[in-house]
Amino acid sequence: MAAVKKTLELDTRIESIVREEYADFEHYLPTAQDKAMYRRKQKEYWDKINARLREGVIDGRADNE
Repeated sequence: MAAVKKTLELDTRIESIVREEYADFEHYLPTAQDKAMYRRKQKEYWDKINARLREGVIDGRADNE
């Protein structure tokens, strides 16, 4: 019988906490453009993290290695 792989996922509550904590940094950015770029990049990085977790890649290694 093959073992069922369970992927790791972060739920929206955790995402909300992380975003709240990082939001403080946004206050130190000087321009509206900088703040908008920061928000875009934050979403981009969050999406990349979630994709890696769904793939089962932790520390650069796949679960099956």
